[in-house]
Amino acid sequence: MHKVEKTVRKTIEENHLMEPGDHVILGFSGGPDSTCLFHILCKLRAEYEAAAAANSVKPEYAASVESAAGPGGAAERGGLEIRAIHVNHKIRPGDAEEDQKYVEDMCARAGVPERTVIFDAPKASAEQDLTEEEAGRDARYRAFREEAKALEEAGVPRRRIKIAVAHNADDQVETILFRMLIRGTGTDGLAGMDYRRSDESGFEIVRPLMDCFKADIEDYCREEGLEPRVDYTNGDTEYARNRVRLQMIPYLEEFNPNVKAAILRLGKTARLDRDYFDLESKALYASASGDSCQARLAAQGRVIATDAYTSPNDDTVITGNDDITTVNNEYGRIRLNGDVLRKTEKAVRLRTLRTAFKAAGFKEDFTFRHLESVDGILFSGKPSASIDLPHGFRARMIYGELEIAAPEAGTCGRQKARSTEPSSTLQAAPEKQSLPEGGSAEGGAGWGQRELTAREFFAEEKNLSKGEYAGFDAEKLEERFGKGFEALVSWRTRQAGDFIELPDGRHKRIKELFIDDKVPKDARDRVMMAAVGHEILFIPAGIFFRGRARYSAFGRVTEETKTVFIVVNIK
Repeated sequence: MHKVEKTVRKTIEENHLMEPGDHVILGFSGGPDSTCLFHILCKLRAEYEAAAAANSVKPEYAASVESAAGPGGAAERGGLEIRAIHVNHKIRPGDAEEDQKYVEDMCARAGVPERTVIFDAPKASAEQDLTEEEAGRDARYRAFREEAKALEEAGVPRRRIKIAVAHNADDQVETILFRMLIRGTGTDGLAGMDYRRSDESGFEIVRPLMDCFKADIEDYCREEGLEPRVDYTNGDTEYARNRVRLQMIPYLEEFNPNVKAAILRLGKTARLDRDYFDLESKALYASASGDSCQARLAAQGRVIATDAYTSPNDDTVITGNDDITTVNNEYGRIRLNGDVLRKTEKAVRLRTLRTAFKAAGFKEDFTFRHLESVDGILFSGKPSASIDLPHGFRARMIYGELEIAAPEAGTCGRQKARSTEPSSTLQAAPEKQSLPEGGSAEGGAGWGQRELTAREFFAEEKNLSKGEYAGFDAEKLEERFGKGFEALVSWRTRQAGDFIELPDGRHKRIKELFIDDKVPKDARDRVMMAAVGHEILFIPAGIFFRGRARYSAFGRVTEETKTVFIVVNIK
């Protein structure tokens, strides 16, 4: 067995890149790297199928593979379901068409489904102000993502879909050098590419050739008689990456013939350090954000990493590199405890700040200088220190907390528009929000109200999200506000004279409540609440009030309550 094949098998096994029953989408250009990977994957497909056939006497084995793999011939038989994607970039007229034919013929002989995408990279480059390389890369990964989505829609579990690309060890060396000497990078950039990561849609990208050098890959192709296509633009020094490969690396090898191996060791060390500090910063982020809406989202697993690695023992996504963002983040404000941050080592603290900015939506033009500036206001000693950042983002100190706000930051409880009109419909919020028959399932965000018996209310509480609903004794509400009080309930922001009743019967002005709970002045007019006149019944949980809801003490539901009037915040 050729050493490249041995290395690929070892890389796949040690990094858990794929297994029997997976559906592999291969980026197949027709060059030596992708041709080599295609050939080895076809061998693995046959071996996996043979192993599955040998175990076919065990029904539970076949059933488990079929159930896990979803629809797909080879995958259901315990092999690999391989499908190839080829992108004709129209950069090399004539040669590009020959590349396409080579890929199509090779896939046909191997019985592998293939799809060709025609993409005019030169035209896209001119229209989008990108290099042809950038435009082509965007097109390739878009094609991979579309194919993965099609498989998922056909019933294949997402964890069984792998996008395989043919980056090799030389590519890794070039990437690290390019980031370090040309683009400029922090220590995370020295980590280079990962064996596995998730794309922007959460599909896993794997790199089985990462431990193989180009010369060995070409030797494998010759030994197997594969005759891959050669892209003559790889020798064009007009491209910066080509100059790194053709000029810089040979120059460095004059000083150290083993410089490639040294750079690869640097990358592995940087990856270990990055992964450790990322886990530390993730823990700090959870601690510093307390029980805010962002922490609740994270606790519900509603966080994705667009450049992440997964634990080899399960499907848990662990933050990797610096591309983290929250799903459905409509608050646009991140609040972090200043004391907690200041007590932490700077290396972890800056990574935590970067995570917070990503969660707030700040993903472009964000530099180390910005992190240093935000860290500066954290230690400035000024209670209202602030700094404006690119694209309208802002960081400031509020009551000892560091707030990171997006432009036009959202509001508490996801309600963004002032409204004084009552609503009579009850809508079901995503995942956990349902009531007995009579509610509305129409789309949109808003609020709902309904009367239930006390027994129904207590039974339904387990289905309602804490902090998103409030129940009141309907008879007591009628005594205070009169018959037909339901029509008087409105969902709105604060007004002068608003108050809420406390457990001891006293009234507290909403203005004082906001001050005591340290709600920023510029946010107070965006907090939504359920009110009857100037009396506030309910303020749902949100980014403010430390993620807790506020309820009027009047009309609390007890065992003696006959009818419950319920107000629900609809997500």
